[in-house]
Amino acid sequence: MNTCKTGPGLRQGAAGPRDNRLRTESRDTYELRRDHPDYVAAMERNYGWNFGALLLDQSFFGLALTLLSYTTVLPYFVRQLSDRSVYVGLISAISSAGYFAAQLPGAYLAHGRARRKPVIVGIAILQRLGLVILACTIGLVNRLPATWVLVLFFVAMAIKSTAEGLIGPAYSDFISKSIPARRGVYYGVTSIAVGVFGLAGTHAIKVILASYSFPLNFGVLFLLGLGMALISLVAITAYREEVFPETPQRKSFAEFFREIPAVLRGESQFRRLVLVRALVRLGGVAMPFFTMYAIESFGLGSGAVGEFTLILTVATMAAAVVAGWCGDRMGYKAVLEAAALLGGLAPVLIMVFPDRIVSYVAFALMSLSASALAVAESNLTMELSPPKETARFVGIANTVLAPVVTIGPLVGGWLVDGVSYGALFVMAASLSLAALLLTRLILEDPRPAEAARPAAMVNEVC
Repeated sequence: MNTCKTGPGLRQGAAGPRDNRLRTESRDTYELRRDHPDYVAAMERNYGWNFGALLLDQSFFGLALTLLSYTTVLPYFVRQLSDRSVYVGLISAISSAGYFAAQLPGAYLAHGRARRKPVIVGIAILQRLGLVILACTIGLVNRLPATWVLVLFFVAMAIKSTAEGLIGPAYSDFISKSIPARRGVYYGVTSIAVGVFGLAGTHAIKVILASYSFPLNFGVLFLLGLGMALISLVAITAYREEVFPETPQRKSFAEFFREIPAVLRGESQFRRLVLVRALVRLGGVAMPFFTMYAIESFGLGSGAVGEFTLILTVATMAAAVVAGWCGDRMGYKAVLEAAALLGGLAPVLIMVFPDRIVSYVAFALMSLSASALAVAESNLTMELSPPKETARFVGIANTVLAPVVTIGPLVGGWLVDGVSYGALFVMAASLSLAALLLTRLILEDPRPAEAARPAAMVNEVC
């Protein structure tokens, strides 16, 4: 008979030390610990090592993404080659289309495999290849027509973003097994590290753009970004992984795809999460255009690119830390609601007070919203996914969003070119506030169900 001592510190229905730890576990970890305790124990022995390897990977790759920010740096690069806003929207459209559409094939690559690391390493190499091509575009500026340079630039973006989409399910699955509890703490610590590295990156952006003429300034930025990404690849190869004890049978992609309706049939909350995520992401459609809006509306120079990147970095770091802390204690539905609210307030603020200083505040709110959304959606997706199906559920959740996040920025670019920035801001605010309302009405927080069964969890773990 499996028993556990009780007393003032740990009695049935009360929150003792172990009970408190278990309350911080998500549903997927609880089920995994219940069904495969030896596997969880083995992964917990590697916790410190993997935490460090993930931290190094995300810090250096985060620095690379700062230097190549598709929100600030890349739009400014494209603007040097063309004055059409639709090309700025195309950056976000291609990034989103590649990332989200490739998630289901990425889930298939990880599904039915006992290990995720070989998949992650292989796709990470492809991802760096995209960055190599991106750096090569600089050598063609002033040698080929701007249109051809843009074509190669967008091809590089497509390779990079597709690789990011392919790697997503396996990477999320690895994190869900390597960080079984207090994932908010993990996201908070890594976000601080990424933020510190990003601060160095924003300073580099400002100095490099001001010190060198076009296109040499972007050549230096792109090569630095590539170098940081290669360092992060070394950290990825250091991951430690245990063979997963419950591996679904490998199937053809057609079978894998046909099973999706049956897999989702009993997952109503998961389907609602996908709907809410789509609206919140559409609400952020104005963000890729905001740097160019501020530069054009308030007469700012190239230094504004570094300033907005600095705001993005600091706000992302702060939001991730707070979102992780709040999510671990109050549930990630509350974090998702906060992301929608902040996303709706930002465009309203700049429409009511069109001012240079206010533009920085509004962009900070947009950055806080985007960071909180990233933390909330990843954790909610993990919590609502069966442990053996994490990769597939992550792939489904993101692939379904592909049409939405691809069309949104293109519509945004059309609104800017054909109507005005104001029309774009109205659309963004309306969608964000609609997402907030829908989240409160239809989405349940999976965390209360965890707190409702502390006694059962304590008895099983003891």
